[in-house]
Amino acid sequence: MDKKSAPPALSFIALRTFKADRLLAFYRALGLAFKEEKHGNGPVHHACDLGGAVLEIYPRYPGEADGLQDGIIVGLTVGSVEDALAALATAGFGGPPVPPAGAGRLLTANLRDPDGRKVILRVR
Repeated sequence: MDKKSAPPALSFIALRTFKADRLLAFYRALGLAFKEEKHGNGPVHHACDLGGAVLEIYPRYPGEADGLQDGIIVGLTVGSVEDALAALATAGFGGPPVPPAGAGRLLTANLRDPDGRKVILRVR
């Protein structure tokens, strides 16, 4: 099976919480080894490699306007973001528009699942 037709793989799960220290202690007690990270202007958070997928713990702040009711973000690695978006559109789900052919390869897409959770697609 080539990379483009391979099924999506779990890339990461980001848990956003008002109790980051407690959540971090909980997962560390289960044997997970977290590293502190910061990407650009984003918040300091903690990440743990789970053998190909990453579990991340991010702080949440009162009044956040990002629409994350449950504080979970799912990241999926796909062979083609364009193909994934087209499949969603065919199945009746909206999302970011698929760029026209020849417009350049789309590397990521930020979506919402039917329950409002953020889903981030990334290319392999």
